Amino acid sequence: MGDTVYLAWKQFDGDLSAVNLMVSRDRGAHFGAPKVVATTRDASDHPLLIAHAATPYLSWLSANEGYRLIPLGAGE
Repeated sequence: MGDTVYLAWKQFDGDLSAVNLMVSRDRGAHFGAPKVVATTRDASDHPLLIAHAATPYLSWLSANEGYRLIPLGAGE
């Protein structure tokens, strides 16, 4: 984490809800391109970014897939 900033949001296209993620490695001065991290076709809550032991995670609950805790590592 340190200089790394994570930005996540949910987007709905009329059929599919997707959680998008953008990452900055310079304290938010510049961000990489958005990447879809998870999708669902049913009801879902708002995505949450959390951290534990210096590892960032995306927390998301959807009706079809259930609860997901997705680690966001160096390859996000």
